[in-house]
Amino acid sequence: MNVAELCLLLPLSADQRVGVLGDAKRLVEALTVDGLFVISLPLFRDQPYTNPETVEFKDSFDHVIIPEFSSDNLDSCLRRVGQFLKPGGWLLTGFHNSESLYRFLSKTNGVQKTLFSLRRCVRALKENGFQVAGCYGAYDKLEHPQDLIRLDNRFISGFFFRNIYIPNSGFMAWMLPVLILLSSVGLQRMLFRGIVIVARRK
Repeated sequence: MNVAELCLLLPLSADQRVGVLGDAKRLVEALTVDGLFVISLPLFRDQPYTNPETVEFKDSFDHVIIPEFSSDNLDSCLRRVGQFLKPGGWLLTGFHNSESLYRFLSKTNGVQKTLFSLRRCVRALKENGFQVAGCYGAYDKLEHPQDLIRLDNRFISGFFFRNIYIPNSGFMAWMLPVLILLSSVGLQRMLFRGIVIVARRK
């Protein structure tokens, strides 16, 4: 995801403070060039949170970006992020989708990733002091999404699969009517391997 795309999702402006969690050097460099004050932070793990950043960065960021969420303890991590954000600050985070149809169709397991459902993520955000502003399906992969498709409207997803989506195999071309059908009945969340959520601290 590049800075131009982020500007469509977050109200970024020069001189704001942005915390980026995880290994995202190119994103940090791009945001810095764009006039933002960016701090790269280590991704939270599941150990008890006793690091000094709790005090040092409390209420200090206008935005926090987590390109690829990989902590098993969703609630604990979101509480920590909430401490970092100023009141009204924005969070953008990507999750690997536990409900993705591709998980069941794939013949290879690949690298084990932390998985969450869209409902679980939205509920956890609300329970930890965030208001969800938008949910997007990441196509093709969360690590390098080519397109972000809004998930709150099945017609947008349907349009994507009818007019933009290009199957990458004969099998996926054969599956295309199924993808369109799932979208038409409101199950578009199942059609993406990754989900990107934009939320705001209350």
